Amino acid sequence: MRRKDRIIVLILLIALLGAGCSPKVKKDNEETKEDKSIPVELGKVELGSIYNKAILSGRALSEKDAMVIPEIPGKVKDINTSVGNTVKKGDLLFTIENKEIDNQIKDLDSTLTNLQGKKSDLEGEMEKQKAQLTAVSPGETTIPSMKGTLVPPKTEPSMDTSMIQELDAQIGEVSKGLEQAKEAKEKLKVKSPIEGTVSLISIKEDGVAMQEEPSMIVSDLNNMYIELNVTEGILNKIKVGDKVKIDIPSLSKEGMDGKINFISIMPNMKNGLYTVRVSIDDKNLSLKPGILGKVYFELDRLDNVIVLNSNVVIDRNGEKLVYLVKDGKAVERTVTIGMDTGELVEITKGLKEGEEIIIKGQNFLKNGDKVKVVRGDR
Repeated sequence: MRRKDRIIVLILLIALLGAGCSPKVKKDNEETKEDKSIPVELGKVELGSIYNKAILSGRALSEKDAMVIPEIPGKVKDINTSVGNTVKKGDLLFTIENKEIDNQIKDLDSTLTNLQGKKSDLEGEMEKQKAQLTAVSPGETTIPSMKGTLVPPKTEPSMDTSMIQELDAQIGEVSKGLEQAKEAKEKLKVKSPIEGTVSLISIKEDGVAMQEEPSMIVSDLNNMYIELNVTEGILNKIKVGDKVKIDIPSLSKEGMDGKINFISIMPNMKNGLYTVRVSIDDKNLSLKPGILGKVYFELDRLDNVIVLNSNVVIDRNGEKLVYLVKDGKAVERTVTIGMDTGELVEITKGLKEGEEIIIKGQNFLKNGDKVKVVRGDR
């Protein structure tokens, strides 16, 4: 084949090959063009609540802590309970030894018995005299005396009744003293003032129970609260009745419901903080006094407002933006932010409830970019 013919054939082959490949190249270009759509996920704008969270720690205490202090101090004779025991109101907790009261009861009891004996003897003599008078016949006008002379009959015993009255007064006085001594002895038996659990014992047998500090504490564990201290800044943002969440780490309890039931009006003079008490709704919780609890406060709470995750909002040169989708393209919208907790933001202007916005993929967008919704409400 001549050189000229070879060149013509080669040109024809190239033309044919080019024609065959052209549709494929076009298709590849279209696919490349489609791949430029950015995948995004949509979410619906909804109303919600937003608040600043404050986490403070405190200790569990009982609403009823009965301080057991003896009315009469002295040496501890017996202890009838131990820490952790459940007691009823009136149960014997411990006994005080007091020999002075014991001796007083013994002496008064002996004196009372002696006086009652004297009175009994005196009354017996009077009854005898009365019997002798009764034995005289009705017609007799005189009674022979021991010396033989006649004396007029007596109508009453000769013994003075004032002695009986004096003895009665003495018996009454001694009886009253004995009753008081027995009441004092009863006070040596120290009993529980309430039903509850013994949470503290600070005395020991043969030791001394004083009135300067409680010998025992009985706690009502069915009504416990967490006590903690707050700053003035937090104090002005909470009120009695506010709901809180509580964690008890040692019991592996989290997110329990609670409520503020007390806020002091005066700060602690030592640290300048205010005392707050938080009740726990779960009355079946086995809390012990002194257990650590974490309390989660909701400060500056706003309800029924538009709330978004912070990462949905783009900060571009100080301007806050979100993206919506229209006709397959990303559309920027400027919004105004209110409260910002770091995790959530309040939108005060720029969005309406029910609108759909891009919640994933927004960081790769600019206004007008083609987008492809891969997940979300659409």
